[in-house]
Amino acid sequence: MKRLLLLLTALPLILSIPNADAVGVKPRKVLIVSMAGVTWENVAEGQAPVLERLVENSSIAAMSVRTVGGKTDAASAFATIGAGNRARGAGDEEAPISPVTEKMRSIRRDNQALHFGAVPGTLGDSLHAAGLRTGVVGNGDGGFVAKSATTRTSTDFERRRSAGLALADKSGFVDVRSIGDDLVRKDKGTLNGYSTNERALVDATRATLDKTDVVLVEIADTYREGQVAFASLDEPEEPAPTEEDVPARSRAIASDDALLGEIVELVDLKRDVLLVLGTTGLGPAKGERLTVALMSGFGVERGGWLTSPTTRRDGLVTIADVGPSPDPEGGREPLRPPCGRQGTSSHHSPGTR
Repeated sequence: MKRLLLLLTALPLILSIPNADAVGVKPRKVLIVSMAGVTWENVAEGQAPVLERLVENSSIAAMSVRTVGGKTDAASAFATIGAGNRARGAGDEEAPISPVTEKMRSIRRDNQALHFGAVPGTLGDSLHAAGLRTGVVGNGDGGFVAKSATTRTSTDFERRRSAGLALADKSGFVDVRSIGDDLVRKDKGTLNGYSTNERALVDATRATLDKTDVVLVEIADTYREGQVAFASLDEPEEPAPTEEDVPARSRAIASDDALLGEIVELVDLKRDVLLVLGTTGLGPAKGERLTVALMSGFGVERGGWLTSPTTRRDGLVTIADVGPSPDPEGGREPLRPPCGRQGTSSHHSPGTR
């Protein structure tokens, strides 16, 4: 019981679940699912029926994914969660990151020069100090368009294995990592040439949940397609989506949403907590969008809004709210579901911009 009581103090995002204290117990597991690039507009358009079904029994918000600079990449998003403050996940050029968690020292040194006060690895340290085991599953490996390209005639393969930054401690250690090549397959039906191996990801998630207390799963087909559909080309203006871009991205959203449904089946929302986060925007050449943030499961208000003292608005949060407060004295309250403040289904689609 002591380890379970420590769970909420170690993971600030669910620190203030209202019903947990009333019944005297805490969640058994916390499952965080990253669905980069998915917005509430996509849900409203019927592209993500699993997410839409979850809304009724969840607290939700639109989430700002801004980290460092004008556009948020996946590594910076995960580093920000791990730091509880705006962070950059790239590290120095002299220390290429593959896999990311083995280069935490470089990433921390890089962030020291940014003056945001971000310390990547803070969340992981808190979890380990509480005696909790962490796990990360998935990667964003896939095709991309070279920066020198002016047309999208082909793509190159790029490894993107940065999800560990969200739960790694300051040394870069995650208790269980499943981020390998088997989680991705070649797919000629996509713009980027690759897609998630759904069965391998589900199996890896199941195995990781069995061994750990807090797990982050990266579902990345929408992210992969965004890297090509909205690539940063050497053009003076933001490129408009081509005719094949929009259907390709819609297919990726549907694929990610269906995979979310399978992963949700692995937890018991009467005992566990589920967090779904749209960790980045649409793609490198697109302006940032507000993305999805959803909390469901044990002790969570049904039909409520997630709140954030950072934005001071119900239903609007930032990605930095997910992680630990940078002030050890509690200077910033955690993202939380409010007690007694209900939304309705007709208003349960936060703004999209």
